[in-house]
Amino acid sequence: MKKLLGLVLIVSHLTVQGQQSDLYYAKGKQYYENNQFREALYFLRKYIMLDSSRAEVFKWRGNCYVSLNQPDSALLDYQKALALTQSMPELHYNLSNVYGSLNRHQESERHLRTFLSHAPNDIDGILQLVRILQGKRNDSSLFYLEKAYHLDSTNQYSLNLLGWEYFYRGYAGKALEIALHSRKTFLYTNELLPLEAYAYLGTGRYDDAIRVADSLISKTPEPMPFYVIKVKAEILQNTSRDVFRDGSELKFRWIASENIKQLDSVILQRGHRYEYAVLRERFRNNFATMAVDEIFMAYYGSSSEKTFSPYSTQANDLRRLFEEDNYEGVITECNRILEKDPFNLRVLESLALGQYSLKDFVSFQATLKRYVGIVEGILATGTGESEDSAYIVISPVHEYDVLAYVGGESVSQALANNNGHAYDILSIKTETGEEDKLYFNIDKPMQSLRVLFDKTPDGKKEKAKRKKNRKRAAG
Repeated sequence: MKKLLGLVLIVSHLTVQGQQSDLYYAKGKQYYENNQFREALYFLRKYIMLDSSRAEVFKWRGNCYVSLNQPDSALLDYQKALALTQSMPELHYNLSNVYGSLNRHQESERHLRTFLSHAPNDIDGILQLVRILQGKRNDSSLFYLEKAYHLDSTNQYSLNLLGWEYFYRGYAGKALEIALHSRKTFLYTNELLPLEAYAYLGTGRYDDAIRVADSLISKTPEPMPFYVIKVKAEILQNTSRDVFRDGSELKFRWIASENIKQLDSVILQRGHRYEYAVLRERFRNNFATMAVDEIFMAYYGSSSEKTFSPYSTQANDLRRLFEEDNYEGVITECNRILEKDPFNLRVLESLALGQYSLKDFVSFQATLKRYVGIVEGILATGTGESEDSAYIVISPVHEYDVLAYVGGESVSQALANNNGHAYDILSIKTETGEEDKLYFNIDKPMQSLRVLFDKTPDGKKEKAKRKKNRKRAAG
């Protein structure tokens, strides 16, 4: 009789326990599906204390932990679920996300590739893999982006990634195709209008670039990048394609680091298209008509002025004026300096910012065009990748203006002298964290310094003049 009673009590206890677990399971699932993750977590924990054999419960609880920003706990639950079943490939996707949030990128990629082996056409998984590969600068990211596009050409996120990937790889034409497809597909939420402007610029369709840039300027809270597109397009409209190496590469055909002496000759040659005296007047009074090669040669020619110094005029008062929000004072001070030093890039930038702050957008665009024209002219002298393709500058200060313009941070600097030329080599870190080097030809600054420290332009010391000893008159 006692044994029978004990058996009844056990069965009764198990029945109650089973009813409780069913209740916890139902409540946990209900709260989970309603995105009430804290409440779901309470009941799922209670359920697992009674029954730890169901993989989907560990998956749900892991998802709750992710939503509550507890990745370590989520990781443990996904691993437990995976140990219970191999029929939930989404667990690998979830594990990839958690490992990624913990900066464990190798495990993240491994689980994501496992997931894609089960679901090769899952766009979310493909795009997640693209993000990992882009972080590793892996060329296969383009392959997966194109695959995602072919699977669903209406996915705005994959369109955005593919369009910009084409652009950064130098495929401006393909980037434009994606941008125009985005315009047709998303009439009211098109996110690739900026890419369209850049792509028009990159394909030489300058009128279209200006039109789209104007549209973006009118509707964007921070329109500065689009002003740059606009003024650059206006400059390139004035520039013959014949001065560049080919139709797609905006590098001058003949202005290169190794022919500095040739540049020195033409800026002084009467009647030459790059005669400095003529270009100086156009830069001061008729800048809107100048091409990018003419802007650069005016910049370079200014180094022939007797008053030229490779170190730009200091603008010590500008910081204080900006801190005081005294933009009229900024403009006055900038104009004072530019009167004697018209190619001072730092001061041109400050003048543009002052004019922009006062909403004098006409003057601002004119100043910005001068700044962009000079920097783009420097960039068109080479690629900056080696001494043979070094950018030409007339001041070491301008190296950092160029670096700021292209995006990067200087880590260190080295000086080199080879084959009669002087070079600054900047070790830099790009905006993506990649390490690189930029080469600048500094023949003109070094030449100017030699003239400053020596007595003659050819660098030879003048012989000391002997003082005549005057004989003291006999008294």
